[in-house]
Amino acid sequence: MTIVALTGASGFIGSHVAEALLRDGHTVRAVVRDKTNADKCAHLTALGAAHAAAGGGLELFEGDLLVAGSFDAAFAGAEVVVHTAAVVEILRTSDPQATIIDPSVRGVRAGLAAVHQLLLLWLNLPRLFLPHVLPRPLLPNARGGLFSW
Repeated sequence: MTIVALTGASGFIGSHVAEALLRDGHTVRAVVRDKTNADKCAHLTALGAAHAAAGGGLELFEGDLLVAGSFDAAFAGAEVVVHTAAVVEILRTSDPQATIIDPSVRGVRAGLAAVHQLLLLWLNLPRLFLPHVLPRPLLPNARGGLFSW
C-alpha cells in the first residue's frame, strides 16, 4: 500500500491517524521527538505489531518542529505526508505566542520545506531523465494560472 509519513505520531490525534492508516494496510513512518522514549512510543510499536497482518508496518523516525531538516529522512520516499505535530502547552504557559504559536508555525514551515525539497526532486527528475515518458505536471504561474513545463 501507500507509505505515509506522519508527524506528531505519539500525540492523541497522531496516534489515532496512525491506527487508521495501519488498519487500512498502509506503511506508517511515525515521526516522534525521541524514538527511544518508551513512555511516548510503546503504544505506537504495539499498534504496528497489532496491525502487521493488514500488510502495512510502522517505523519510528525522529523529528522536531524546531529543527530544520529533521523531517527529511521520514519524508524521503513517502507518498503522503500527514502533519499532526504541534506544541500543546495551553494551560502551562504565560506566553502562548512564544511557546505555542511560534514553534507551531516554525514546525509547519519545516514540514513544508521538507515536502518542497521532495517536490523539486520529483519535478526535476522527469525533466532530466525521462521527459518523453512521464506526463508533465501543471504548475501555478505568477499570474495564478497554470502552465506545463
